[in-house]
Amino acid sequence: MEYYKVVGPPEAFYRAGLMYLSFANSTSLPEQTQKDLARDLSLAALSGSDIFNFGEVFMTPILQVLKGTQDEYLLSLMEAFTTGDINAYNSVMKNSGALVKSQPALTNKAVFIQEKITLLALVNMIFSRPSWDRCIPFEEISARAQVPMEQVEWVVMRALSLDLIKGKMDQMDQTVKVTWCLPRVLNMDQILEMKGRIDEWKDRVKNYEGVVQEGAMELMH
Repeated sequence: MEYYKVVGPPEAFYRAGLMYLSFANSTSLPEQTQKDLARDLSLAALSGSDIFNFGEVFMTPILQVLKGTQDEYLLSLMEAFTTGDINAYNSVMKNSGALVKSQPALTNKAVFIQEKITLLALVNMIFSRPSWDRCIPFEEISARAQVPMEQVEWVVMRALSLDLIKGKMDQMDQTVKVTWCLPRVLNMDQILEMKGRIDEWKDRVKNYEGVVQEGAMELMH
């Protein structure tokens, strides 16, 4: 972890940091060490070229040490990226712009970071929808990702090229049919949401079972 912190790239440091935290009890580290690690992991996650799932680091207590510090904006940014919340992202950038600009890791990749939050808005929108309701109009993507209609195709193609989603676009109907979405590391709220979807799926299966039974009875008669 310390090696990759010096030589990079940030995504290698991030993965080594997660591995370190899986073995080390971060709460036993000196307070300043915890804060430094939380800051560096946040910067690596935000700027890492292939890091699109922040749930693993949120499963550890390390980021919570940023609360009440001058780096608390990084915790807010991480939360915005985890949920793909562009409004929250814009709020942090507006209220903590000077602090963001003080971090070369963020300013040097400002365009990519903006692209990343846009892609995560799309991924989280898809992930929150049930599998049978993933034919998504461009208008919905435009609204959620906050991009003009003419940029929606680019956003979808970019997500496809990065293997964040799989599916097909229908340019005539202006829809995208998603068949697969990047798996997420879920927090408790997301787990409860997933439970609700499973319960809904069970109800749908039960309803179909009743329809099939009724049809079979008619055939037998």
